[in-house]
Amino acid sequence: MGIPGRAEADFGRFDSKTVVRKIYIMFSGSESPVAASDNQEIMDLVDSSTLLPPRLSEEDIAEYGSLYDKSGFRTALTMMQSCGLDDGKISAPGLLIMGERDYLMKFPGLEDYIKTG
Repeated sequence: MGIPGRAEADFGRFDSKTVVRKIYIMFSGSESPVAASDNQEIMDLVDSSTLLPPRLSEEDIAEYGSLYDKSGFRTALTMMQSCGLDDGKISAPGLLIMGERDYLMKFPGLEDYIKTG
């Protein structure tokens, strides 16, 4: 599966449920957190005591987390590399459907990129 990268090492410090919980907390906020330095990892930016969004229960998070217990979080990254998508670009025509309040829109520059093509 290759050598683990920075994200895999960061996620690997926690059990699957904790990683999933932190990701949902992170993307449920009004802004995505930004690391203050190169020494700060994304999982450290999330306050674990933050309440989950009302639509998610601790049981939901435990269930979602259990789905990653076997595969881990590296599967999607490994698939991208094996398909030649190392640069993260897909050259085939594609369609993206998402809502204006989708958490992906919180990434700096993404909303402008999507709306201006």
